[in-house]
Amino acid sequence: MSLENTEALEMETQQQRYHEMAWSEGAMSQTMKAEIVEINSRIEEAEDPRECYQLVREKIRTHELRGEAIPDDLRRLERVLLTECNAESQGR
Repeated sequence: MSLENTEALEMETQQQRYHEMAWSEGAMSQTMKAEIVEINSRIEEAEDPRECYQLVREKIRTHELRGEAIPDDLRRLERVLLTECNAESQGR
């Protein structure tokens, strides 16, 4: 398998994980669900996981400033993206 094919497969797998996390079971308001959908669509368009991580951090910060609970899915997405950023920075 070529490097290009391997990277494409990894990207597809990564996007699938984001979608699965976004729709995990749990009580979320319609607004929060819409927010997760927006984040997922922006993640699909972005090529750099650092941009995605920054976006998720901004959303979390917004919830914190409003005194709102942070959706578990958003926290999980933050952890996955941080792991992706760390792996990429180490050349994995």
